[in-house]
Amino acid sequence: MAGSLLGGQDGVTLLLAAVAPEAPGWLAIAVRFSLLLLALVLVVLAVLLAVVPADRELRRTEQSTGGAVREAVRAFLVIGVLGGVVGGIGGAVMVWDTWAYLAFLVVVMVVVAVLGPMLISRMMRTRELPEPHRSRLREQLEAHDVRVRDLRMIDTRGGKVVNAAISGVLPQLRYVFVTDHALEVLSEEDLEAVLAHEAGHGKGHHLLIKAGAALLPLLLIVGGGWAAREQLGRLLETVPLWGVLAAVWLVVPVLLITVQGVVGIALEKRADDYAARTVGAEQLASALDALAEANVAKRRTGRLWNLLQQHPGLEGRIARLRSAPHSEEPADG
Repeated sequence: MAGSLLGGQDGVTLLLAAVAPEAPGWLAIAVRFSLLLLALVLVVLAVLLAVVPADRELRRTEQSTGGAVREAVRAFLVIGVLGGVVGGIGGAVMVWDTWAYLAFLVVVMVVVAVLGPMLISRMMRTRELPEPHRSRLREQLEAHDVRVRDLRMIDTRGGKVVNAAISGVLPQLRYVFVTDHALEVLSEEDLEAVLAHEAGHGKGHHLLIKAGAALLPLLLIVGGGWAAREQLGRLLETVPLWGVLAAVWLVVPVLLITVQGVVGIALEKRADDYAARTVGAEQLASALDALAEANVAKRRTGRLWNLLQQHPGLEGRIARLRSAPHSEEPADG
């Protein structure tokens, strides 16, 4: 929800510039600040009322509530400050030309995709992956022909999260992250299968595709607003400006969630297929079983939940792997 609020900021600002260029500049700033503040409140409430209590009860974690809130706020503020700087520059560009602002957003997306892993490694508590895991996982990545800058271990600070991820579109700035608890509970075979799945993301350039999916809703909103600017102008004669902005703020997050969810689910399936071809479908299914058990994850999920998570449901993923034949030949790049 917080991410959707942040994603809606640019849609509201762009529409405001397109249909009401005479609106005072403070209005766009007030809208952006209000959405940012509301998103921060949602993050803190989620951590306080849902994440930490549920983790303690279901997974017997040792993470403190205060520590979890501080970590969430720290990460959110870093993103918020950077977003504020980018938004300020973008606002100046938008005054000059709306389409130049869209080009600016594309550049920002590319920069984030390229430099994002370095930011993540500093925002989260990471350290060098210990041996022998470091050497073994690097050898496996080389076998997949996936180059990375470094392999980092995420300190969950008692959160007992079992996960791994690849981040970065350029090999020179690409990182693989593995949580400390994953190294404790996953077998070598399970960790190999999880890494093969992440290698599938890297070889398929999935992070760059997802960045494009994040930009698509904004392009649709601005393109549609520009094409229908005369009709929108007449609409503003009968509907208050705040009503139009509220409607767009609702539309942009829904578009963002839907597009990114559909794209994310498709990419997860492709990464699963790659891992199934390289390490075996049963080995990956077993690893997903182990992940679900360790994280006390919900296995049977509905479509809306899957869209929000940008992942297919675990039960469906495992059943798909165990029912569909997969070639054992390594996938092409």
